[in-house]
Amino acid sequence: DPMGGVWIIGYAAPFAASDSARWVDTTSGTITALALPKGFRPYQFGSDFVLGVQTGEDDGLTVARFGLKR
Repeated sequence: DPMGGVWIIGYAAPFAASDSARWVDTTSGTITALALPKGFRPYQFGSDFVLGVQTGEDDGLTVARFGLKR
């Protein structure tokens, strides 16, 4: 937004597993897994990033973006 804030609008339910995420590629017949930090709930996967919400020790929520390397 103009004030520099980042907003996430959930378009789907968050992943049930908070410690990992999996992609199934039916074309190549492969499964890719990704270990996620504790308390992180992903909302969007890009080609080189994962965007989601991180729950802190005080139960506060922070938007977090992690880069992916191939």
